[in-house]
Amino acid sequence: MGSGNQESIAPSNSSTGSRLITSLVAPAVKLWLRSQVEAATEITVRLDGRDRDILAGRLPQAQINAESVIYQGLHLSHLNLQATNIAVNLGQVLRGKPLRLLQPIPVSAELKLFAPDLAASLAAPLLAPALADFLAPLLALWGRPVTFEQPQATLAGGQLILSGAIKRQPVQLCLGLELVDPQTLQLCNPQWLNQAGEPIAQGSSVHLPLGEDVAINSLSIEPEGLQCTGTLLVRP
Repeated sequence: MGSGNQESIAPSNSSTGSRLITSLVAPAVKLWLRSQVEAATEITVRLDGRDRDILAGRLPQAQINAESVIYQGLHLSHLNLQATNIAVNLGQVLRGKPLRLLQPIPVSAELKLFAPDLAASLAAPLLAPALADFLAPLLALWGRPVTFEQPQATLAGGQLILSGAIKRQPVQLCLGLELVDPQTLQLCNPQWLNQAGEPIAQGSSVHLPLGEDVAINSLSIEPEGLQCTGTLLVRP
C-alpha cells in the first residue's frame, strides 16, 4: 500500500485488553491486512478482547473498515467487516512470525461499489470468468461467433448496464440483479440495445451461483453504486 494510506488500530475500551492488543497483536493484524489486498486507504481496525482470551490465541471480536480497497483486481469503494472468535497463532506471533488464521471464520460484510469502481472491476480474476460464462449464451443470440469488446459498467434505473462494441458497433447490455436465495444471484431479463437505445436482442434470465463460502443477505442498485450485505467464510 502506498505512503498516502491512513491506517489506525483501535484497541478494546477495556483496560485489561488494550495494552496487550496494541503492543503485540495489532501490528501483526496490520501486516496481515496489508498482505491480503493490493491497495486500500483509510484502514481502521478495532480489536476487542480480554488478556486471557488473547493469550489463548483467540480474538473475541474484530472490526475492519476500509475505503478504496483492491482485492484480486476487484475494486471496493467501501468495506466493513466484523468477525468474532478468531483463532490465531499467537505463540508464533510473539516470536516474530506473521499472523495466521488457525480455522475458518464467518465474517459479516457490508460493501459498496460506486460506478467507477464497478467498471474497473470487470477484468478482475473474481469477475472476469463469471462475466465470460454469462455473456456466452447471450452472444449466441447474434447467430454468429462474436465478442463483446471493452465492456464498461454503469448503473441506472435499478439496472446494470454494460456498454461496449460488437463488430465495432456500439451496443449496450441492460439487466437487473436480484437475489434468488443468499447463495444465488439472478441476472434478470438481459436485453441488447443499439446505439440509439432500441432493443435488438433479448436473452433469458440466468442464475449465478455464488459458491458455498458466500451468502448475500441484501442487494440494492442505487444511481451512485451497488450496495450489499452478507457473510463470507474466510479460510486460513
